[in-house]
Amino acid sequence: MRIVVTGGSGRAGVWAVRDFAEHGHEVINLDGRAPAEPLPGSFIKLDLTDAGEVYDAFVQTQPDAVCHLAANPSPSGFPRQQTFANNVLSTY
Repeated sequence: MRIVVTGGSGRAGVWAVRDFAEHGHEVINLDGRAPAEPLPGSFIKLDLTDAGEVYDAFVQTQPDAVCHLAANPSPSGFPRQQTFANNVLSTY
């Protein structure tokens, strides 16, 4: 199965990417930043709040499933508009 993990470079995302790959799935990490360490699968850097970029990535990768883990984990440390964009708009 081809699985897209949004936020695959983040704290929870890295574990999801590894686990899916260990279970034989093809994993595509969509994130705004590259992973700190090498991960299995492929990586596409994009802005998850840009619907056009996300659409293009989905057309390119044709995933069977999506695991959406992208978010600001500590919203109080970010400006309100950025938190809304990252935690709400990127989910839409």
